[in-house]
Amino acid sequence: VFEKPYDVYRFERIEEIEPMEETVEPEAFRRMTEMAEQGLDHSWIVSTADSTEKTEVVVRFWFEPAEGASPVNFIRARVEREGRWGAIEEESEQSFLYRIGITDMSEMKSWLLSFGSVAEVVVPDLLRRIMINEWERTRERYAVI
Repeated sequence: VFEKPYDVYRFERIEEIEPMEETVEPEAFRRMTEMAEQGLDHSWIVSTADSTEKTEVVVRFWFEPAEGASPVNFIRARVEREGRWGAIEEESEQSFLYRIGITDMSEMKSWLLSFGSVAEVVVPDLLRRIMINEWERTRERYAVI
């Protein structure tokens, strides 16, 4: 039986597709599809982490519009648009918590970094330390300018 009957590819890296002569029986295809869906369940992007155990990630997002700027909370709008199945919990007019359970938090790191200083990882502590290390490395690189 199949252990992992599929591979994950980024669309932008696919240059050519050719149909294969061999076919898959409908029942086998159904099983493979089910396994792929289970592997991607609670995946941030495409990670098929071996663990199905979810890690709760909680991020505080800050919104402090500049004087005279639009009062529309574009940070919240972006989190709602890109944040998958996570839940938003209001804290104040300037901040909210975003909660999500995922199987591989490493994929989430670049998304969080893209928010700059308006995102703060609350838990888990491991992801918080990873983010702190990333920002310290960035600060060191810019310190030489």
